[in-house]
Amino acid sequence: MELYFDRSIVHVCSVANEVAKKTNKNKAFHFFDFIGASFLHGCSDNHYQNEGFYKLRSFDRQNTVTKGRKRRICSLFNDDNYTNAFSNKVRFNEVFNQFVKRDWIGTKQTSKEQIIDFIRKHESVIVKPLNLNKGKGIHLLDKAQPLENIVDELMEKDWLLEDFIVQHPNMQFENKSVNTIRIISVLDRIGDVHILKAGLRCGVGDAIVDNFSAGGVFYPLNMKNGFIDGYGEADGHFLYDGKHPGTDITMLGHQIPYWEKVLETINEAAKVVPQVRYVGWDVAILPDGVELIEGNNGPGCTLLECIGEKRGFYKEILSYK
Repeated sequence: MELYFDRSIVHVCSVANEVAKKTNKNKAFHFFDFIGASFLHGCSDNHYQNEGFYKLRSFDRQNTVTKGRKRRICSLFNDDNYTNAFSNKVRFNEVFNQFVKRDWIGTKQTSKEQIIDFIRKHESVIVKPLNLNKGKGIHLLDKAQPLENIVDELMEKDWLLEDFIVQHPNMQFENKSVNTIRIISVLDRIGDVHILKAGLRCGVGDAIVDNFSAGGVFYPLNMKNGFIDGYGEADGHFLYDGKHPGTDITMLGHQIPYWEKVLETINEAAKVVPQVRYVGWDVAILPDGVELIEGNNGPGCTLLECIGEKRGFYKEILSYK
């Protein structure tokens, strides 16, 4: 199994040193434990140091979805000939059109006049690069610039333009991003959908994306009833005061609107491209329902193994092969 961390001895020592400060164990112990975790379990440095892999017992490590094991899962469950429906945002909106309610266009599929009309039509337009993930490159269109200049710049690259979503009032937490539900599902060999875990992703402050990697907060959700049932995590730290950062809003117990509709939507969407069976879905809650934002054919390990009480999904996922 390949290593999932910077191979330099200096970096390995740095990780071991930081973890040793938390555990009061010898740095040499974590030096070799870290290397072993990568070789034996496919653990990345971030998972080991910041997401608590160093705390796990041998038995728990064997059943943890790591970066290396995620790649194995994706190779077993997801046919690369069909993953473009998820990796390309325009293609996703086309394939999952029945679950997408917002207005959108792709800059390479439309004329200059159509792009101008789209921008004029909508008060706020969000711009997304087609093939990037983790919220990279996403920004609000700056309408203060001359419209001709804006359109000329947009047409130089592949972008997805979307009308900015108006979300349900109970999904607003004094931040600017649309806050989404991340749900990980797997389709078994006979076509039944299994929803593994769900979490609420919230942006903080002025950030326009809610991604965990962009400073957002992840809150675990009760799978049956759809309420926040644990402390949020941000940047490797649990928010034990129960408040959303920068606000006085209590998050514990917060109910997600239309929860049954969320689960129904995922159960339907997961069957649209049956060749891609392991997916992380992002769902927005609207004033009158729900809609899909995107699907990720290689969802990260954070929700499964670092958020909420239930963890250790590797063997369960493989059982659906």
